[in-house]
Order: sequence, then C-alpha cells, then structure tokens
Amino acid sequence: MQNFDFVYITSYNECDEPLITGLRDAFAARGKSFAVVGYVSRYVENLHRQADVPFFNLRSPGPLPRIESSAWQAIEARLPSSLRDFTFPEQRYYMTSRPKLVRRVAAILDGFERLREVIDIGCMIHKLGAELIRRCAMHEAEVHGIKSVLFGTFPGHFKGRTFLHNQIWSERDTVEPPPKNVDDDVSYADFRDMLIRIRDRKEVIHYPLVGMRRWSEAARFLSSMVVNKEYEFIGDLVRRRLELQRFRVRHFVSNRVASRSIPAEPYYFFPLHVFDDSQITVRNPEFYDQAWVLEHISRVMPHGMKLVVKLHPGLDGAVPTRFLRAMKKLDNVVLLKGNVNAHEVIKGSAGVIVINSTVAFEALLHRKPVLVLGHWSFGQLGMTQHVSDSRDLPQHLLALRDTIVDGDTVDQTLYDLYGEMYRCSYNREPIDYDAIVKSLLTYTGGLR
Repeated sequence: MQNFDFVYITSYNECDEPLITGLRDAFAARGKSFAVVGYVSRYVENLHRQADVPFFNLRSPGPLPRIESSAWQAIEARLPSSLRDFTFPEQRYYMTSRPKLVRRVAAILDGFERLREVIDIGCMIHKLGAELIRRCAMHEAEVHGIKSVLFGTFPGHFKGRTFLHNQIWSERDTVEPPPKNVDDDVSYADFRDMLIRIRDRKEVIHYPLVGMRRWSEAARFLSSMVVNKEYEFIGDLVRRRLELQRFRVRHFVSNRVASRSIPAEPYYFFPLHVFDDSQITVRNPEFYDQAWVLEHISRVMPHGMKLVVKLHPGLDGAVPTRFLRAMKKLDNVVLLKGNVNAHEVIKGSAGVIVINSTVAFEALLHRKPVLVLGHWSFGQLGMTQHVSDSRDLPQHLLALRDTIVDGDTVDQTLYDLYGEMYRCSYNREPIDYDAIVKSLLTYTGGLR
C-alpha cells in the first residue's frame, strides 16, 4: 500500500504539466508525497508518466463496458443524488447522452474501488469544475473520510489571493461574515486604492492562455484512441467539434441580433451567465433556464424601466437561438453584445441583478445596488439585496433603484474577505507553487 499525502484530480484527457510538476516539487520540498489521479486515455496517461509524476488511471483499457438499464438503480445507490441529477451538468455541458454518462460513472466508481486497494490518500485537490470525475472523487472522499480541497476562482481580480474550500457549492466554506482583517500585509488604504484601480479598469484580469493541441499531436491522440478502442473519448471529440461549428453559427446570429448601444432610458443590468456552466447547473440549478428568469423579471419590472441583458463575453456572445427568440418578444429588454464594456453598462444603470456573477463585485465598486437572485459567494454579508421568494421580486425591483450603497461597508467587508483568502493563486501568472502548497498545508492542518 502506497501512501500519498496529496493527490490532484485531473479532468478528462488533461495533462497540465507545469501545474503537476510544480506541485510535485513544492510538496517534495516540504516532505510531502504527491500523485495525480485521472480518468484519461492511454495517450494522456503516458504524458503524465513522461512528466515523472506518480499517476493512477481510473479507466480500464478498452471500450467502456455496457450496462443494462436494470443495473442503474444499483449505481444510483452509490451516489449522493439521483443519476439524472448527478449526470445533468456534464450531459448539458458536453452534450453527452445519459446512458453513456451512467456507464462512465460506474467505471469511475469502480476505478476508485480498485485505487483504494493500492494507495492511501490524505487529501484530494481539485480545480473548480463539475465533471463526473471530480464529483465522484468528492463523494468518494466524503464516504471514506478523505479531505478535499478546491481552488477558488472568485474574485479573480485579487492577484495572489484565492479561497480554498471543501465543497462545490460556494467559494467559501461558511456563510458567516469574515473575521476582521487586522494584520494583513496590504493596508486598508492600499486595498482601497486597488479597488479604485479595478473599478477604473487600470488593473484587469489576465489569465494564462490555454494551449491548443497542434494538428500533428491531435492526429497522434486520435490514432491512439482508435488503437486502444477508447471509443467514448472519440465520441466526445466528435461532439465537441460539432459543437464548435454550432457555436460559430450561434455567434454569427447572436451578434446580428444583439446591439452595442446602451439605452438612454433608465435600466437595470442583468449579465447573462454561461449556458450550461456549473455556476448554473450545480450552484444555482433553480435558475438554469435563464430565458424563463428574464421573462419573469421583464414581466414584473417597474413601468418605464428597461432591462439590459449583456451576453457573456466568455462565449463571445454565442447563445442558443431559442433564447434570442424569447428575448425579441420582450419589448422592455435590450440585448447587448458580449464585448460591450460591462463597467460602462454598470455606470449607466439604476442597479444590477445577478444570479452568480463577477459583475456583482464590479457593481459594488461603482456603488450600484445589487439584487442577488441565486447563491453568490459574497452575498448575505450586508453589501447586497436578496430575493428569498420570487413572489417578492416586484417589491425588490421597485426598491432597488432607491437603494443607497454604503461604500465604507462595502470596502471594509471586501477587505475582511481579502484577509480571509489564502496567499496563493493557481490561475494568475507567474504561479508560486510553494505558496500554493503552503496554503494547502495550512488549510488541511498539515495532514498531521
């Protein structure tokens, strides 16, 4: 039986060599063992082994075994929720059929059973995501008393700081107010100056560029999957290529329909969320149908108030055509292109309405009132308004434009949250792996 203090759970066919080798060396420098666990093709498994990092593949060689529907109930008994619910985020995001995902769930769970026979894990590390491999791993950890840590991503504006948390629902492990930030190496005055720079877009987020496989490597990758009969991944690859073509059509249509002109009339601003993203499918499933949400808001909007909906820049403004058709029917809704500057839209608004969006944070910097419909990690801390019953939405919308934002309260609360965050970051270059490992050891109590 091998013992590993920390194990990184990688996503499907992902090999982030700088990350895993950086963590390996930083853990080794502190006397901690490290490995990687994934559900990947043989080709990607070999990439991990070439990186000289202990790697364990949960996927058995060959085609994905078929499972009769009569066995689904037994698989569901091994999960924390129904099969439909457990597979829904990945089904929507990757457009994979449910029967195939059920087979994948069974294969991942069986892989963890085999893994328990050969290694002992102290803590599982995750990036934020809702892939089945991560959700199965977190359930496995909970059942068998293994610690889990997820890297937070919000707010990305705070360079060198991140939340570490042990569940997928929120960036923070608590809904309680953060403790007072009294001994930070960044003073309150310097922090407020940073907020002003963020507000004025003098300090913006620059994430590392995601590398794309070259055509030659993609050909080797595909050839390896064919040779090893990894047909499930071939199907995923084909579907993603088809989805890319559909995305291009959506992008063209969306940008023909959406406008670049911010209206002169009074308006509330609603930033559209990424369709089928885990922020909606996992953290706020009751708001999954954003077209319905916006139709409801449109219906109860105060007279004379427009609703400005900005397409999400992360999708380059591409949304389903059925959503565009639904929005065109609403005469008090203005659809903006995704590349319109969100700060300019915020500044002209009477208030901002979000489900779970970074725009809420930016709106607070502009001292605009924020109405939160769903779960937001920085909500319920005295900075924002919240709707606990949709029947109360008309009253909230009436009151929103007259709400005064207390700038001192906002800045102090954000500073306290800033102090609560760990001194590390995995998605802002340059990455300090020693700082990440130090933070992980602090969060887990060093796994003593």
